[in-house]
Amino acid sequence: DIKNAIRKVNVHVMSNQKVIEFITPYGNGEQEILIANLSLMYSQAGERVVILDTKFNSTAFSSTFNVTTQYGLSDFLSHTRIGISNIIESVPNQNIDLISAGKITNSKTNNLIDDPRMETLLVNLKESYDRVLINVPKINVRSGTSNQRLYDISDVSFLICDIGTPKRILVKTMNVLSRWKVNVAG
Repeated sequence: DIKNAIRKVNVHVMSNQKVIEFITPYGNGEQEILIANLSLMYSQAGERVVILDTKFNSTAFSSTFNVTTQYGLSDFLSHTRIGISNIIESVPNQNIDLISAGKITNSKTNNLIDDPRMETLLVNLKESYDRVLINVPKINVRSGTSNQRLYDISDVSFLICDIGTPKRILVKTMNVLSRWKVNVAG
């Protein structure tokens, strides 16, 4: 039930925690549903919200909110001529902005998160919005710290799994996140 999931997440978010990231071991789409609904809840409460989609193969939020984007995150990180204002799209009739994943395909985005412009973007978003909701790519428990920059700047993280997630996957994932010093609230 999405309403219960939103309530559970919101209970663990303190008012001073602006940057909230959502991590999953599978990438099955449930986190996008949660983020979209959570953004609507915060927006209706009068907060300025931005969704940052770092899943470079995703169009979930553009489709959900019926927003057409010319540029997105991968474009911004790949081309210095594209500024922050060029990648932010407003969701009609909501207090929500969206930074889509961008047009550059997944095969060419391996190291984009580690680009110094990513930190500049995150600092800017944290200063400009009440809530920054980050859609993080599927975590690979065998890989290195490719999303470390995201983990370092977020105030709180949520591990999103469905009810059938094997315990061994959860344990491995939590061990990796613990080793990376990720603040997992739920």
